[in-house]
Amino acid sequence: MSLIQELYRFSSSAGLVFRHASGDLDMMHDGFSYPRLEGLSRAGYELGADITRSDLTVTVPVDSALAWHARGGLLDERIDLTLFRRVDALTLVAWQGTVTDLRWAGLALELSATPASKAQRGVAR
Repeated sequence: MSLIQELYRFSSSAGLVFRHASGDLDMMHDGFSYPRLEGLSRAGYELGADITRSDLTVTVPVDSALAWHARGGLLDERIDLTLFRRVDALTLVAWQGTVTDLRWAGLALELSATPASKAQRGVAR
C-alpha cells in the first residue's frame, strides 16, 4: 500500500513561508520540515481532472500560524501556494498558483487560489 501525502507551501511577498503537511505524519522535503496540521484540507478539483488548470481552495484552522498572520495583514500581500504530492519516497509539484481571496469560515480560514497558468493570463490579482 502506498503512502500518499500532500505538502503545502505558502510563500508571502514579504518573505514569510508557511509549510504544512496533510495526513498523519510530519514530513521533510528538500531540507525543510512540513509539520502535520490537523484540520488542513483542500477542495477544488476531482481525481482525474487536470489539477494544473483547476482553482483550489485550502482550509486551515484559525489557530494555525498562517491564520494568525492573515489577521495581522497578510491579506495585503501576495501569497503563492505550491502543493506537493508525495507518494512513498517520491515528491512532485502537483499544483502552483496564487491566493486570490481569504475568507473566515467559522473556526477556519479558507484560501482560494488560482493556478499559475491562469495567473499568467491575468486572472489572479
